[in-house]
Amino acid sequence: IVLLILFWLCFCLSGCTLRLWFKRLSRSIDVEEPPVDPCKQFWHPGFDARFPNMNQTKRCWQNYVDYLRCQEVLGEDHEPCEYFKKTYTFLCPGFWIQNWDDQVANGVFPRRKYHD
Repeated sequence: IVLLILFWLCFCLSGCTLRLWFKRLSRSIDVEEPPVDPCKQFWHPGFDARFPNMNQTKRCWQNYVDYLRCQEVLGEDHEPCEYFKKTYTFLCPGFWIQNWDDQVANGVFPRRKYHD
């Protein structure tokens, strides 16, 4: 099982060589459906130059605030706001998000609100 996990990690992180090998292998086995690239199944936020350090706590909070601001300015159903939501749900622990959601609902979340 450990070797399988290591192989999968190498496959996701290595790039073209293993992908080409896997494509050749799947052609020789006569797989009917093309294999799904496991690297495209998982989303992760890209590099943000505002937060170059390993500790991503500030980035987590900032993306939560950016999500709230985006919803307030552009509307709750605006598609680009989902990037911020994906980012903070990826970076932040769940109990932080629940706590912040409770604070927003009660009107005591510490942030500046957007005004026209």
